[in-house]
Amino acid sequence: MKVNGTQPRAGLDRVSAPKGSPGARGGVGPTSAGAQQVQVSTASRALASARAPETPDEARISALREAIASGTFKVDPGLIADRMLREER
Repeated sequence: MKVNGTQPRAGLDRVSAPKGSPGARGGVGPTSAGAQQVQVSTASRALASARAPETPDEARISALREAIASGTFKVDPGLIADRMLREER
């Protein structure tokens, strides 16, 4: 099957499991149409929402654009590495 963005997303709009259902721990099971339905655990949904993107800070974005355009923006690789590690803990 070639993936080009035009194929229908069979069954992907039905990604959930009611609390206490057999699939509440996650897994894949058949649907009435013979397709498979993915069931996502409550813990997985909580983790996904905890990592949801934040609302952009328009003032900070504007200040960063100006600093980049003027050539005054400095990158601190150590700080970036520290924050990446902190985020994964």
